[in-house]
Amino acid sequence: QNELGSDMISLMGFDSGGLPGEADIGIFVQMALAKKALRIPFLLSGGVATGSQLAAALALGAAGVQIGTRFNATKECNKFPDTFKDRMVNAGYRDTVIVMKPFKASSRVLKNRDAMEMLRIERDRGKDVTFQDIGRLAKFDRLIEGMEQNNPDLGIWNCGQSVALIEDIPTCKELVDRIISEAFDSIDNINPLFQKSAL
Repeated sequence: QNELGSDMISLMGFDSGGLPGEADIGIFVQMALAKKALRIPFLLSGGVATGSQLAAALALGAAGVQIGTRFNATKECNKFPDTFKDRMVNAGYRDTVIVMKPFKASSRVLKNRDAMEMLRIERDRGKDVTFQDIGRLAKFDRLIEGMEQNNPDLGIWNCGQSVALIEDIPTCKELVDRIISEAFDSIDNINPLFQKSAL
């Protein structure tokens, strides 16, 4: 990336919503490798929803974080209706799945009815599965229909594992202020642990 003239890159970990890549590498390992290899700033992307995670990312060498899923559950987000946001608030740490892996187009999505049906087809068809087998479920038009009908089970939608950390639907300002405050608190809590030994 440095040779291509990039000013900054975003590292997407395995817990990221959308397209986490095909290597299934966690963000902690990616960050350590990036710190060694890159000469340009990088962002941590995937699984981030709290200020303590921001502080951890900075400690690992990132210039900041890229947050997607958490902002989908804010008051200003007009992409998803309240039924989708409520589903995110009630989701746990096992409520996302990866679909379309047989096509090397892995996508982490919320575990809903259509996502589970897609996984069933992929499992049952095995190595013989084709995109035509699951295409109707993957169509963006189907998700649009689900949003219009306030039905979070109709269509597949990108969702990171950070959905497990969503407990409310704040404004964007409230969320950003909270993340910054939590980051400062986390740093304050860590500082006493790193005192030089008198020995």
